[in-house]
This record gives sequence, C-alpha cells and structure tokens, in this order.
Amino acid sequence: MALFSGCAQYNAQGSYLALLLLNSAAGTASSSAASQTRIFLTQATHNGNFVNIAGADAFCNADANRPSTTSTYKALLADAASRVSCTTSYCSGGTAENVDWVLRANTTYFRADGTTAIFTTGAAGVPVFNLTNSFTGAADEYWTGLRGAGAEWISSTMRRCSFWADGTAGATGANGIGNAVDGASIRNTTPTCDNLRKLLCVEQ
Repeated sequence: MALFSGCAQYNAQGSYLALLLLNSAAGTASSSAASQTRIFLTQATHNGNFVNIAGADAFCNADANRPSTTSTYKALLADAASRVSCTTSYCSGGTAENVDWVLRANTTYFRADGTTAIFTTGAAGVPVFNLTNSFTGAADEYWTGLRGAGAEWISSTMRRCSFWADGTAGATGANGIGNAVDGASIRNTTPTCDNLRKLLCVEQ
C-alpha cells in the first residue's frame, strides 16, 4: 500500500513537472513570436503633407493597424535630409550613408502577423531585391520617397512632396506597391502629393 501511495505521489509530481515544461515551452514560443520585428501598413491614408518626417512617424503610432501598443514605429519614408536611407545604390558606402534610418543592419523583418518574413537586411541596413515576401501581398500603395531599380534604396531628392510638407498637386512623391517583391515595392509610381496614400511603419 505504501508502495502504491509512493507511485501515486510520483505520478502526480511527474504530471506537474510535465505541465510546467509544457507551459514553459508555450511561453517561449509566445515570447519568440512577440519579439519579431514587424512592419505594418497603416489603415488610414494621407496626402503628402505630414508637416515633416516626425509627423509621419506620429501618423504611424496613432494608426489603428499598429500591432503593438508597447512598441514605437517609424515611417518607412525618406526625405534625403532628416531621414536618409542610402545615397548610393544599396548603400555601398555602408551605414555611414544612413540618417535616422528605420531599418537595422542584419535584421529580419516580418509582416504584422509576426510569422511572414518580408526580408533580411544586410550590413548596410537595407535588403537586396527580390524580397522574401512582399510587404502586404495586396496592391496597396504607400508613400516612400525612395528610388527603385537601378538606384535601389536611394532617397529621392525630387519625389518627396517637398520634404513631406506639401499636400498639393504642385509636387510629387514616390510610392511603392504592396504586392511587389522587386524595386516596385518601394518605387512604383510618383503621384502628385494631393493624392491619398498609406504608410509602411517599422517597429523600432
């Protein structure tokens, strides 16, 4: 009888230990998913006048599509002055070309779901085309202020809606399209700045 009681106690302890291990594994998986660095597309649209780059960042952080309220996001938007991606194709000069750039070097970025990888950046803080997956998988259009094929990731000095402070038809801004994996993902068309577009927002 004592032996049986001992076995019962062991089984209870073993079951408890197994439960602890399962909870620990689930917690690790949950933490891993939550730690993925994400890029999301805003729900709201806006013309080219955000006042400045900081205004575009604020637009990201106020958007309903923001996947985490504990993270800060910055707009994937360049003006060739206060926010610069590259000054040469693929930042051949390295991260010295970056100014307040929103992508980190050697980092994998995911869609808002935290599981679909979009790309992994290189040492200069930009990915090489083609991307692993498109930004959104749909024909969404968003402002970028970037150049594409042949001048990959260079900040445009012309298509930037006057430093993102002009929402009129008198200026133009570069935009990308969400279902492309090539240079069109960051430079598809250059509409006038009175048009409404979304933003891509990058977790920091």
